[in-house]
Amino acid sequence: MWLKRLMTCIQGNVISLNQQIRNFEEVTLPVLEAEMGFQRRELLPKYLFVVGTGGNDYSFNYFLRQSNANVSLEAFTANLTRKLSGQLQVH
Repeated sequence: MWLKRLMTCIQGNVISLNQQIRNFEEVTLPVLEAEMGFQRRELLPKYLFVVGTGGNDYSFNYFLRQSNANVSLEAFTANLTRKLSGQLQVH
């Protein structure tokens, strides 16, 4: 019980990767288009996007969850990589 309370306290409000992508599409891109005077199809190919993710996934979903006791770190990492790759390819 104390672990669950601790995790809730530490986690706070976590925004999913899908929501972060939607926020970028709905908020950031329109501002960039207006400021730069280009449409996104002209603007985006000129930039390199770096996505740093996984820290919270490991901290809160692997190391602190007792339900993952039977899952190896390698299997968890492979599954996480597959899911995140799929999310990025969709968008």
